[in-house]
This record gives sequence, structure tokens and C-alpha cells, in this order.
Amino acid sequence: MALPAWMELMRLKNIALAVPTVFIGAWIAAPQGMSADILIATVMLATAVATFMGAGNTINDIKDYATDCVNHPERVLPSERISVTQAKRFVVFSVISSFTMVLTYSMMFYSEYTSLPWATVIIWICAGFLTYSYEAGLSTKDRGFIGNLAISL
Repeated sequence: MALPAWMELMRLKNIALAVPTVFIGAWIAAPQGMSADILIATVMLATAVATFMGAGNTINDIKDYATDCVNHPERVLPSERISVTQAKRFVVFSVISSFTMVLTYSMMFYSEYTSLPWATVIIWICAGFLTYSYEAGLSTKDRGFIGNLAISL
């Protein structure tokens, strides 16, 4: 059964593997157990991860559009199941959603769970820069090991 186009574009299978790691991390970091607050925070951060990854994967497909038209015409954008314009709007929506979740988390929970109140926001900004630089700007994607290192961080 094929995934709906939007789910295919954001690589739902990859996201389905990543989101549980947020919960595993919370479980490891909260030896006292998952209180309601920790569960809410974890859901917020899992949502931020999912939307961040969806944006990053969509940026990748937008950047690769020309080559995918030749080499992979069955993919979502070349097959025009979703237009490039719609994909760009989705990236903007996803980035805003992800950042909003991280910012809200930081404002709601920073005093209880960390001595570095804006650490999550700073990590998000760094991850955003590395993800963007992988595809555009510095285009580390085309630089072998450096690109692999940047995207793995």
C-alpha cells in the first residue's frame, strides 16, 4: 500500500523511527518516572522532531527536483502529486510548527528540568543551520565526509 503523497514527501517511515527515540531519551533522563508534565514535554518535543524532519526531507526533495525528474520521475514532486510551490509552503509551515513547539517547551519547562533555559532553542537553531547548510548555502551535501558529519549532528 502506497503512502499518501504528503507522508511520502516527509518520509513518514524515517519519522516513525525517530519519534520513539525522543520518548526513550525522556525515559532515560527521567529516572523518577514519566510524570504528566514530562509526558507533555516529550510529546511537544516529539512533535518538534517530526515536523523538523518533515521540513528537512522536503527541502531535500525540492533541491533534488531536477535530477529526480530524470532519475526518479515516480517520486512525489516530479510526478506532480504535490507541486514544488506546495512543498515550499509545507517547509515554511513545518519549520514554524517545529520552532513553536521548541520555544513553547522552553518557556513552559525550562525552570523545572534544566539549568540551561534556552538550550533546546539553541540546539534547534544549530540543527536548523546544519540541515539548511546540507542542502543550500554551504551545500555540505556535495562535500563528502563534511556533509555526512553535518547531517548526522
